[in-house]
Amino acid sequence: VAQANPSRPFLLYAMMSINQTSFRTLIDTGASASCVSFRALKLAMQFRYLDHTNRSFTLADGALPLSIVGSVELTLHLDSHDVPFHAFVAETLCVDLILGLDFMLAFNAVINVASQQFSFEFSGHRWFIPVDDRQRRSLVPLYSRDETVIPPR
Repeated sequence: VAQANPSRPFLLYAMMSINQTSFRTLIDTGASASCVSFRALKLAMQFRYLDHTNRSFTLADGALPLSIVGSVELTLHLDSHDVPFHAFVAETLCVDLILGLDFMLAFNAVINVASQQFSFEFSGHRWFIPVDDRQRRSLVPLYSRDETVIPPR
């Protein structure tokens, strides 16, 4: 029997210390590359641009492009360890940072859905990142019977 209510999507959020700044982070297995928002990057300290090449990615929905204005090297701070990684700089994002499959593959990440834990390997150790369940949002799918055009503001 199908339920009338949509299922609550499992989105994994965490607060992470990136370049001495607290970043609201989405851990996204659907993102092929990690991205940092330009707004959040302006608050971070001591990052290094790797390039300033403008790019555009097509998102999974195929409707909107993601505008990229370069790439940077960032550092995730864990106790006394610094984990360097690269991220594309996006003009706009719904969070400060999206950790994509590039990060997960490079650091052998594991997402344990049952315990809601995210972990990865670095420097011979498995690091566990606490998930911030308060940041999960209830998403409700919207369907239109007719074609709808919403003009820009």
